[in-house]
Amino acid sequence: MSEAGADKRKSLRRGAVLVFCLVLAGYHLNLRALPQVDTFAAPYVSWQLVHHGGVDLTDLMPLFERPTERGIILSKTGGWISRYPPGSAIMAAPFFGAMSVYRDTPPSSSRMQRMGKLAAATYCALAAVLVFLTVSRLFPGAEWPATVLFAFGTTVYSTAGQALWQHGPAVFWTALGLYVLLAAEGEITLRRAAGAGFALGAATVCRPPVAVFLLGLVAALLVSRRPRAAAGMLVGALGPVAALLAYNLHCTGHILWGGYGVEAQGREPHFWTGLAGLAVAPSRGILFFTPAVVLAAWGAALLAKGKGGVSAPRQAILAGAGAGAVLLPMVHAGWADWSGTWCYGPRYLTEAMPVVAVFFALAWREMRGRRARITAWGLVGISAAIHVVGVFARDSAWHERHYLDPGCTDLFRWGDNQILSSAETLWRRALDLLGR
Repeated sequence: MSEAGADKRKSLRRGAVLVFCLVLAGYHLNLRALPQVDTFAAPYVSWQLVHHGGVDLTDLMPLFERPTERGIILSKTGGWISRYPPGSAIMAAPFFGAMSVYRDTPPSSSRMQRMGKLAAATYCALAAVLVFLTVSRLFPGAEWPATVLFAFGTTVYSTAGQALWQHGPAVFWTALGLYVLLAAEGEITLRRAAGAGFALGAATVCRPPVAVFLLGLVAALLVSRRPRAAAGMLVGALGPVAALLAYNLHCTGHILWGGYGVEAQGREPHFWTGLAGLAVAPSRGILFFTPAVVLAAWGAALLAKGKGGVSAPRQAILAGAGAGAVLLPMVHAGWADWSGTWCYGPRYLTEAMPVVAVFFALAWREMRGRRARITAWGLVGISAAIHVVGVFARDSAWHERHYLDPGCTDLFRWGDNQILSSAETLWRRALDLLGR
């Protein structure tokens, strides 16, 4: 290896370490976790995995108030389990294993949630490192703005990194799958395809809708006449996906829906409302919560025109990833609860953010002139500021005022939207702090 190549590798390693440390520290600056109903059970499942090698929560039931309101359901086998997929709890188990060295029973609920946040934030920080490394290979010079956008200007920051949702581990696996596929410039080897397939399969165990990325990539590889790579991805994903389906069938009796079984089949979807809401609703749309997404859309358009200077295999991969990013909101728009209820921003789109960051980087590379780059940084800064507001001034009172009707039409109102309400809350808190 040449001296220049060695220096570049050393610089990338330093950059990756810096990204990890800055993101992990930045996610903890608010000094608290931001849990919601979906995040309550996962830390306890992790605890049970470490101590008893299973997911049954029955012996912990005396610790829970209103368990069914906290995502705990009666399983097909007669015990109490989390209604949510097991992936996030499995991924967090090492963190609770360290705690179990000196404890035989779970600590307080607040401490369990803080430990859950540490696990989630760690996986989000690792995902940011993977985005940094991926972009540095594809579009050198764009890695820092793309990574800042991903880590601080999206729901990866305001949701996935603030509590043990399914999103943190899922976005890590999604970013890893993309990195494995995009790291090499040549044709995709069977081994690399299988590794990426396993990563996306693992992401599906954390959050099943992420399977759309696997489907999009396999379709793109087939269209681009790379059946060997497509088969490799499917083989790699088979183990994790089969394990999830077996878990669903054994524990809930619903092989596809899992713990969502009754809810999934008993509520009316609002597809077009949901699709529009995830895109442009002032209180949920990605255009409002991450305005820099417009540059990612431009990057996708540039790729479609053959620009960006990427090789043919990478073009196929980016096309498949882009297809997955388009399918993800469509899947959730067809879900009865398209809004994500008590959350800040379009959390259902979190797993698409590695793709958004890569397409943003492509657009950045094609920009000409200082003014264009300053504008791009400005959009990144605005996106980050919006999510800082969500992290430091989560406004539960706004949700109380807008506890949503079935179609979630409140999310389309300009007046009293979530971002402005949270900003006003942050402003009042700042004034109170200064007043003291």
